[in-house]
Amino acid sequence: YKRQNSNWGGIMTQYGLSEVRFFYIPVQAREPRPADGKTNVSIGTIDMPIDVTLGFRAGREAAKHNVYFSVDQQAVIDGTVPATTVTKASYGPLSLDLSKTYYWRVDEVNETKTPTTWQGDLWDFTTQEYFIVDDFESYNDIDTIYPESNRIFNVWLDGYGITANGSIVGYENPPFAEQTIVHGGRQSMPLAYSNTDGAAYSEAERNFTIGQNWTKAGGQTLVLFFYGTAGNTGQLYVKINGSKVVYNGDAGDIAKTQWKQWNIALPSLGLNLRNVTKLGIGIDGNNASGKLYFDDIRLYRLAPVP
Repeated sequence: YKRQNSNWGGIMTQYGLSEVRFFYIPVQAREPRPADGKTNVSIGTIDMPIDVTLGFRAGREAAKHNVYFSVDQQAVIDGTVPATTVTKASYGPLSLDLSKTYYWRVDEVNETKTPTTWQGDLWDFTTQEYFIVDDFESYNDIDTIYPESNRIFNVWLDGYGITANGSIVGYENPPFAEQTIVHGGRQSMPLAYSNTDGAAYSEAERNFTIGQNWTKAGGQTLVLFFYGTAGNTGQLYVKINGSKVVYNGDAGDIAKTQWKQWNIALPSLGLNLRNVTKLGIGIDGNNASGKLYFDDIRLYRLAPVP
């Protein structure tokens, strides 16, 4: 590329080059998508997981591309993982796991040239850590006569009007969700309970319109966060498709005014988790009573450190 300017109005008899640019197109693949080292790469939501297609910019004169892809970094470096040959500057779609680092490289190939192969750089990215089951952020105070209404107690069904169930979700007046005691975001779910006056238990339950596959993307651990109130009594539990899982920590944790993390190892439950349609949270115990707050129910592959 060159651009020639004037010769200063004819005063000088010679011309000069005012700007010279040289453009170079590398022979190696470059500009990976996702970017090298990127974290929290989205693989969708628990309701709508997505496959990921990797992209890159092809090298000069490349006729095809050998893609090495693995969770084994050294195998990609050494080229011992089987290569997949593609003709387009993309690779996928790929069904990826939560919280996992993937390594890849692209070797450019043109068998009519010497050398025939140009080895690419090592790239990596890490997928998102968890799927959200419920973070309680979508609930609002809009009247039920409007289609956008999404009140928390209309989704998490409690014991209102049920003598045997002593639970009450949310508050009588708006805002119906808790907006001060929160673990993440701006809202949590308050659950008042009283196993008295004929109530044998206190339980709130959410029904999922579309069954959730909790084995997707390597899901292994259900995590929920709860916050207690001084004087709380009873035994905390959750129900997954009607199967009860009792809190395995200190029973006194429900009376502590701090956020506690409960990790539930799903494979140990022996349940069919490919179609979860119901999730319940409850408190057992004769005459048990108090108030708890719940937030950030998530599905992890690797249980996070509390």
